[in-house]
Amino acid sequence: MPLSGHAEPNAPVRDFATLRRALVVLLIATVVLPAGFLLYYGITSWHKALNDASGFATRSSRITEEQALKVFELNEVIRDRVLQAIYDAESHGGTLGGYAMTTKLRSIAAPFDHLAAVSVYDASGRLVVTNDPYLGVPRSLAQTDAFRSAARWNQGDYVTEAIPLRGHRDRIFDVITPRHLSDGSFAGVVALSIRASYFEDFYRELVTGSHIGQLALMRNDGTLLARYPPPVPGDVEPPVPRGVLAAQLGGTERVRLADTQAIIGYRRVGSRDVYVTDYLRLDQVFSRWLARTAIVTGFSVVPSIALFLVAFVALRRLDSEEKAWRQWQAEASLRRAAEEDYRHALKMESLGRLTGSVAHDFNNLLMVLSANARLIRLKMGEGNMAKQWRAIERAVHTGEALTRRLLSVSRKQPTRAERIDLRSRLAEWKGLIEACAGPQCDVRIAVPDSVWPVLADPTDLQLALINLVANARDALPAGGRIAISANNHQAAHEHAGAASTAEPDRVRIAVSDNGCGMSADVAARAFEPFFTTKELGKGTGLGLPQVYGFCQQAGGDAQIISHPGMGTTVALFLPAAAATEAKAPTHAGLHAAERDGDVPRPPASDSEIPAPAPGEPLSWQSPATAPADANAVPDGRPSRAARARHALTGITGLELLLVEDDNEVAEATAAVLNLDGHRVTTAPDAHSALQIYHRHARYDAVISDVTMPGPMNGIDLAIALRDADPSLPVILVTGHTDKLSLAQREGLLVLPKPVNFDVLRSALPRAA
Repeated sequence: MPLSGHAEPNAPVRDFATLRRALVVLLIATVVLPAGFLLYYGITSWHKALNDASGFATRSSRITEEQALKVFELNEVIRDRVLQAIYDAESHGGTLGGYAMTTKLRSIAAPFDHLAAVSVYDASGRLVVTNDPYLGVPRSLAQTDAFRSAARWNQGDYVTEAIPLRGHRDRIFDVITPRHLSDGSFAGVVALSIRASYFEDFYRELVTGSHIGQLALMRNDGTLLARYPPPVPGDVEPPVPRGVLAAQLGGTERVRLADTQAIIGYRRVGSRDVYVTDYLRLDQVFSRWLARTAIVTGFSVVPSIALFLVAFVALRRLDSEEKAWRQWQAEASLRRAAEEDYRHALKMESLGRLTGSVAHDFNNLLMVLSANARLIRLKMGEGNMAKQWRAIERAVHTGEALTRRLLSVSRKQPTRAERIDLRSRLAEWKGLIEACAGPQCDVRIAVPDSVWPVLADPTDLQLALINLVANARDALPAGGRIAISANNHQAAHEHAGAASTAEPDRVRIAVSDNGCGMSADVAARAFEPFFTTKELGKGTGLGLPQVYGFCQQAGGDAQIISHPGMGTTVALFLPAAAATEAKAPTHAGLHAAERDGDVPRPPASDSEIPAPAPGEPLSWQSPATAPADANAVPDGRPSRAARARHALTGITGLELLLVEDDNEVAEATAAVLNLDGHRVTTAPDAHSALQIYHRHARYDAVISDVTMPGPMNGIDLAIALRDADPSLPVILVTGHTDKLSLAQREGLLVLPKPVNFDVLRSALPRAA
């Protein structure tokens, strides 16, 4: 929570307790609801599968019953025709065993495929005649139960057991009907031999492609007459249904087989003692039920598992989100002060640009006024106008004070630069840094003893490190490593005559994390104010701009090194206090005297520059810039330095190059210098000044404004001139202080605008 105890004004309201309860309910529901549904579906669908199997068995038995009933009804028609043929033969005194009867039986049996033979037996059970003597029908039925039953009861039809035909793979069973003499006595039987294959072929068509395990035709005592599929040696036949043994009309039963259970359907064929049966294996019913249930389970469980995982992950992340949310509020509270300071800095920067521009123009006006007033006074004398001249001078001085106050507004936010020992300071700040990083991050600080101290504002440095650690923590939602290190970054100093300016020694402070990193486009904009990649309400976009502004104000720089998936490193380059204090301000490099500390040192930074008195130099030039032998030059002409020292009594006769972009300022200044006896050449910008200098390289000194149009300013011009001629004195004039640190590092003499011409007159021999 914020340190103040109140939520951030724009913080989103989050009810984590309600969210947690909702996720727990959702998590339980993703388990209980699918399990309950599948349990209900499994039970109801299994009962339905059993009912469907029983219904299917019943329908199958009805189909086979109808087929068997038609066959037996057709047998009755054939039997009546055979009995009529026997009656006709006996009525006409013929014999039953003759050729005529055989032919008659053949004609009767020929149209019917299910008939194998039609035979007539006498009262003793001996075969009298058959339509096919070679078929192998039994020669006697006297020992069969069916014949004895027919002889005993002398009515109805009787079915024998199925026997194989000799020389055939088929089997036959006989349907026996008793015949009587005219007096009603038993005369024998008519036997219709039925092919078992006729039924089995029909059963095969029904079984193929269906769920039926077996179709069979049997007597009421369980004796099989026909079945499909045919029995396999070693198979255990299913038990005879109890309803068949009890002579019931039909129904279904559940029976146990050798390795499973089965549902058997049975139907009685008319009023005969013959039944048709079928059965379905329950393991096959279970397999089909399981397949359907698996599909339903898949469609139910897969979304439920996905929802469960989402709820589980969300519940796991809720704690971390709550912790991050509270840390964010605390961070936002800590950053409020930084945001206020940054907004103030932005206002001051805008105001500074405006006031700086006004002050620059006002300085030029004051300089024109001061120069022309001086010219008039020198040419005309004060006379009775002394009071008025002093009033003009007071007005000029008042204007100078006003411009100094305006320029103080245009400077950056004041800082308190101190010599900071990073090893001890980071040890002091470690607790605060670890608290900002949070317990999920491992903070490691590595500062070797050899690291130089830096010159910066300790409060701004602490805030910059906190901002960087907070950003690193946000890039590590699941935790990770944050490393803070420091090392010396020694610049490669340029030799005299080089075109570029040597960078001072700096200390590199790096804050690294092993988070997700950022793309090049994001890294390029990371220092922009208010730019953020965080979600709405979770980032202010002010952390990195504060870091960058701090580094710039301290005279350093900041850099981001990041690649997607490889973490981020933000490096702060701050000026080394030891290097700043020990470095001589010459452009040519460090001389022995400078390394030994024998020369005076300039102030360390802009923020430490004391406000000068009116007209006093803002900066200075090291005596090391003077040549070792300043008495003569190769052509025998006295050197510039000699002429300048000689001119201390009169300060006249110097060749001066004046560089000023404002024509009125240039004319007024040149007129004053001409009046002092100097010869002045003017140039409107640095580029023109270089061209003039290279055409006439006999100038004793150069006076240049700092801020000028074009790619080069006055400091660039001074450096270029000194590279060309180290003995050439250069005096810079400016109304701004933003370039003073560079001028100090280069050891240049800088006078404030508007220039006090007495100070300028004394500065000429000092520069020379």
